[in-house]
Amino acid sequence: DIYGSRFRYDAIEENNYTGQLSGTFRTYPNPFFDHVTFEFRILNYDAQAMLKIFDVTGRLIKSFSHLTNLQFSQFAWDGRDASGRQLPAGVYFYQLKAGNLMISEKVIKLQ
Repeated sequence: DIYGSRFRYDAIEENNYTGQLSGTFRTYPNPFFDHVTFEFRILNYDAQAMLKIFDVTGRLIKSFSHLTNLQFSQFAWDGRDASGRQLPAGVYFYQLKAGNLMISEKVIKLQ
C-alpha cells in the first residue's frame, strides 16, 4: 500500500501525473534549504488532499492533509519530520493525492 507507512521506491514511477490539473503544478524551490512549497489545483470539486513525504529507505517522514477548493491549494514543508526534528540534506520523495490527481516526485534538501 503506497499510502501506508512504507513504500518501495522502485514501485513508484517518478514524474507520475494522473488526473486533471488546472493551471500548473509547482514544487518550489527544488532543491531547497529551509522550506519547499507544493502548489496545485484540481478541477470541478472539493477533495481531500494528502501529501506524504518519504526518505530514500521508504520510511514515512511527514504527512499533511486538507480540503482543497477551486483556488490554488498548497502544502509547505520545513524539512522536519513528524516529531519536529530537522532532517539531514538528501533526496526525499513525495506523493500528492487529491481527488483523481496523483503525483509522485523527488525533492532535494540542501544543507
